[in-house]
Amino acid sequence: MPTVFNLLAGDVVPQMGFSPTQNQNGGWQASRDYYMLASTWEGATVQNRFSRGTPITTADPSVSSVYGFLTIESKVASYEDSGTVRLTVNYTGSASAQFGGDGGGDLTLEALPVYRMEGRLRELPFSQHPKWKVLPDSQKYALGLLVDGHVIRDSQDTSYVGIIVDEDGLFLRTSDVNDNDIQLTGDALEFADRIGEGQSTWEAPTLTWTETTQGNQGLTPPQIGKLGEISTPRGNPPTIPGYNWMLTGASQEQKGELYQTTLEWTLSPPDGHDAFLYTFT
Repeated sequence: MPTVFNLLAGDVVPQMGFSPTQNQNGGWQASRDYYMLASTWEGATVQNRFSRGTPITTADPSVSSVYGFLTIESKVASYEDSGTVRLTVNYTGSASAQFGGDGGGDLTLEALPVYRMEGRLRELPFSQHPKWKVLPDSQKYALGLLVDGHVIRDSQDTSYVGIIVDEDGLFLRTSDVNDNDIQLTGDALEFADRIGEGQSTWEAPTLTWTETTQGNQGLTPPQIGKLGEISTPRGNPPTIPGYNWMLTGASQEQKGELYQTTLEWTLSPPDGHDAFLYTFT
């Protein structure tokens, strides 16, 4: 039951029920109610005592110093008919950092990461399609010109592409390095049909792998520096021959002095992310 009797000016009475809880990501949360006169709550001394970011041991000296890492994240002041205020204070924090090790890019032993894998579809150009990648180079070259609008299909034989070179409609076919006309066959013709219909992309399946953890620091420069780079996720992501992972997302959320960080990796197309473009020194 709340303690509301015999309150004097300046009294701040902590209520029963202080239960700090550590969540699955490693962060701690707790709340506690305090009773006081409305005039006490409205005074500068108590307002400063319960200001956002204040350590719990300053706001509430009755709490063990074991939880000294908790700070005030938010609060609710409820005015009651008796002329008192019931102040509900929410504390958050962590006793450890998420990242450490060589360069500050590795998880510390105290971090409690949660991993999540998600399958989704994303739009990719035809050039990333497995059926495109196995085409002869000459046919990929001709299709690339067709996608970019540099050439059109021959109205007499649609297996060839090229340009009209004069007012009489003379059609100059695209040729390979040996000056041979490039003829589209098999899957190349199928791609050409779809390009003619205005298509140039396809819905490709992909996997994302996310790591979420909480601690008393945000993302470190070494973590942010890996964004857009080929890297192997922590945890136990699936390993598929010919595929690799890239760090494609990094975000953080702060509540008081508690930071939640999320890193996301994306699985590559079948032949992997381009090591030349996405491996940095």
